Amino acid sequence: GAGNFNSATGAVSVAGTNGATFYITGVQLEKGSTATSFDVRPYGTELALCQRYYQQIGKSNNVSYQPFATGVCTSTTAATLVINLPVTMRGNPSFTFNNAANTFTGTSGTRATSVVTDVMSPTTVMYIVNVASGLTTGNGARHYQDGTSASSLELSAEL
Repeated sequence: GAGNFNSATGAVSVAGTNGATFYITGVQLEKGSTATSFDVRPYGTELALCQRYYQQIGKSNNVSYQPFATGVCTSTTAATLVINLPVTMRGNPSFTFNNAANTFTGTSGTRATSVVTDVMSPTTVMYIVNVASGLTTGNGARHYQDGTSASSLELSAEL
């Protein structure tokens, strides 16, 4: 037929729409002019490779009381907590905690007032949760998301 038929009726132009997103998959970029075979890695392998650069703990569909880490109460207002990472990161990660006020620590649900880094390595993260009061020095502690609001710990070791 005559005419310019390059899309379906009513289709949105990705190039002509501000903020549009175009997804592509199954592409492998090569350096040079010689192509190699296409690598299809298992999901677990690909996930582990990605986790070398970025990991997020929490914010999983607002799962009630999702744990972040365990540790010990070092005073009545602070607990030191440790996470052994499931995959070794490519370097010491940066640490971002989103919505720290939506988390609890200790054994009786004491609301966190702040979260700060302590020791970072490619395999282990140690951080401190501060609270107004209510912890018992020497007792075990856990840090977890509250039952209604999302919070997350993000670790990034980008290039």
